[in-house]
Amino acid sequence: MSSTTVRTTRGTEAFDASQLATVQGVQGVAGATAVLNLEQTTFDGQIGSSGSSSSSSASPSASASSGTSRGAMGGGRMNLNQTTITGVEPGATLGPLSTLSVSSGRALATSDDGNDVALVSSDYASQHNVAVGGTISVANKDVSVVGIVTSTSSSSISDVYLPLKTAQALSDNTDKISEILVQASDSNQVSTVASALTKALPSATVSTQEALAQSVSGSLGSASKLISSLGTWLSIGVVVVAFGLAVLFTVSGVNQRTRDFGTLKALGWSRRRIVGQVATESLLRAGIGGAAGIVLGLVATMVINAMGITLSGSTGGFSMGGGRGAPGGQPSGMPSMAGGQAGGAPAGGGGGMAERASNAVNVVLHSPVSIQMIAIGLAAALVGGLLAGVIGGWRAGGMRPAEALRSVE
Repeated sequence: MSSTTVRTTRGTEAFDASQLATVQGVQGVAGATAVLNLEQTTFDGQIGSSGSSSSSSASPSASASSGTSRGAMGGGRMNLNQTTITGVEPGATLGPLSTLSVSSGRALATSDDGNDVALVSSDYASQHNVAVGGTISVANKDVSVVGIVTSTSSSSISDVYLPLKTAQALSDNTDKISEILVQASDSNQVSTVASALTKALPSATVSTQEALAQSVSGSLGSASKLISSLGTWLSIGVVVVAFGLAVLFTVSGVNQRTRDFGTLKALGWSRRRIVGQVATESLLRAGIGGAAGIVLGLVATMVINAMGITLSGSTGGFSMGGGRGAPGGQPSGMPSMAGGQAGGAPAGGGGGMAERASNAVNVVLHSPVSIQMIAIGLAAALVGGLLAGVIGGWRAGGMRPAEALRSVE
């Protein structure tokens, strides 16, 4: 048995395409394009009877690059595949097509709107052995592949791109769209255009590239504060442990020199003089150890900075719900377009809508070095050594000569 369903992407709602004209009529809007985000789910398989085995697999044209889930039941085999589909306005210079590069075949032309043609991603094509001139199955209908595309930006890419009218017809969403991408005529007027869009579509939620950047900055800022706070407490913990170990080792060294200190006490050395002697020795060792630590730290820092380790992250996707029974929306700017962008996507009643906005964030690991940090490190080493010497020396200075000499085996 086989079953294929095509519906709007989960978390989104299709709304009337006439809203596009409303957005295009807003002052300061240089361009706007409509998008219909869909997903195709294909179930294909058979449930075999007891003692027998039968199976069937989805053909490459009906499967998806997003993964295949297979399971056996009673000797049978089942496949569940999902394909991401985006309906776009052919020939549009704004929107998803502006971030694509054709590696084979051709792009969608204005004359393709309403025709059963498609662009497929290079990953999808390689996974399912699809070539230009071949066909894929969308909603149980053969669609000709006219081009294979790759992404020219960090934005996510769909498996299949269809002309908007074709996508609407195959998904039973005639005159429906799920997102509107808007470009402002002046990059300095993005906020003004966003306010105008909010007035034109009161129930819509307007989002700009600036708002997206602020959300990313906020997330990175929170992570930075967390790391900074954690690093502070770890540093305090390390210093406390280091001081404790220094005191322990110094006291251990004093115990091994019991005869020496007993002899010095017998010769008339005061406790203060013995404390000074032990503290001076400990301070010298701390200075040597601190200098060696600074050299090793500088070498490690240079190695880390030279490696240029890069951490990559993404703003990921986010969703916003629209009010039930009222339009809601979410604009999206296209970072590759000039002139500044804002966007809108009114969502129809009965549910929320979501926008998948993926922008990569790369952070190169860099370990800063400053004279202040070096001075603090050296000071901490000297203070620790002095503290250990004073404690150890005070213990040694409190010994009586006879007791010190008796304790030596």
